[in-house]
Amino acid sequence: MKIIDDIFRIILGHNEDNVTIDQPNFSTFESEKGNDLGCEQQIIKCQITNGRLLLSTSKSCELKYGKDTVRRAKLRLAQRRKRGNCSVKAEQERYAKAIGEVFDILHKKDEAKKKEDFDSNAL
Repeated sequence: MKIIDDIFRIILGHNEDNVTIDQPNFSTFESEKGNDLGCEQQIIKCQITNGRLLLSTSKSCELKYGKDTVRRAKLRLAQRRKRGNCSVKAEQERYAKAIGEVFDILHKKDEAKKKEDFDSNAL
């Protein structure tokens, strides 16, 4: 499982070396109060990156978007997960499918090369 998590982080660009932490800009917070979509996207991004919603992300969202907006976003995401429409799970499945296709192609090439080597050695 650790290998798959590492592959997801590399593909998504969430390596520890590449991650830059944005410092909060308190002047923009008032204009973003009630921005449900932005809050939801930030929560989903945290869930994809870490596998769960971190407390620090939740607190920063509360400062940025307001407690009511964060609470509603969490409830919406929980209901989607309960109904089977989880966007995080769908995103991970999409990447897993893409990675699986790459491994299948590599496996087929490896099998073809082994067969070619076997055929050349048999004569």
